[in-house]
Amino acid sequence: MNLNSAAAFARGFIAVHGLDCAKRLSTIGPTIGLEVEEVDADNFEGALVRAAAIPLGMILINRTIREPSRKLFTIAHEFGHYVLPDHGDEAGPCGRGDVENFDERIARREHEANLFAAELTMPEEIVRPLAARNPSFKVVEEIAGSCGTSLTAAAYRLVDRSTHALAVVWSSGGQVRWYHRSKEFRPKIRVEELSTVTVAADCFRSGDPPPTGWVQVPADAWLYADALREGATLQEWTRYLPSYDASLTLLHATGFLEARHDYGEPDDGELDPREFSLERTRWPGKKR
Repeated sequence: MNLNSAAAFARGFIAVHGLDCAKRLSTIGPTIGLEVEEVDADNFEGALVRAAAIPLGMILINRTIREPSRKLFTIAHEFGHYVLPDHGDEAGPCGRGDVENFDERIARREHEANLFAAELTMPEEIVRPLAARNPSFKVVEEIAGSCGTSLTAAAYRLVDRSTHALAVVWSSGGQVRWYHRSKEFRPKIRVEELSTVTVAADCFRSGDPPPTGWVQVPADAWLYADALREGATLQEWTRYLPSYDASLTLLHATGFLEARHDYGEPDDGELDPREFSLERTRWPGKKR
């Protein structure tokens, strides 16, 4: 199953159970053979216990999860394991690093369950008009407030549906841990220790709240310098999350970042008719 299928299954679930179904999962569960119960646990956030060969199971949720948004997402994540078709033998605990983690390097099924949960808790019909606005943490907060999700999940969803050159970055302990880019944000982000000139790094150094709003920073503070044009900048908006020893960052590229492009068309001069025939020597996307 590809990653888009996980979101498609969530949309199908919404079509059957309603736009607000994520907030009613505990009551929907029994209709599909699934019970949800909170338990005392030290070693997992959520766990799926399922019967072999029959559609019957139980979701166990760690009672000590403080944030309702985190609890909601964890339940939706475990529902993903239960309903996604090639998760049929998926059972067992999901730790803190599995849930609400949008790092594509984690286990495939955990990533799929997170994508299912993101789509289920923040439906397209709600997110689309908000993602069409100019990006900001105010939009992230509106998504989170409307859907009852965390800022992290809402920021991921905004970036995923945005048509702006936008990225979300999760950092902890002064290190970039994962990021997600919109299709328009082309350069890769460095997954390493934060550059000292970023707002995020300053949060970890000082522990002080960061500025509220966009701050212009050198693009090479976040991106690989050899791919950038000289003087390229990014807009950074960071939220510091001291209880997680983490920062959540939006990056917005408002100008052209890359040093060169490869459109494959002449920049000037007379057009050669042969360039529109089988004798053509340059094609779009082909490097010179």
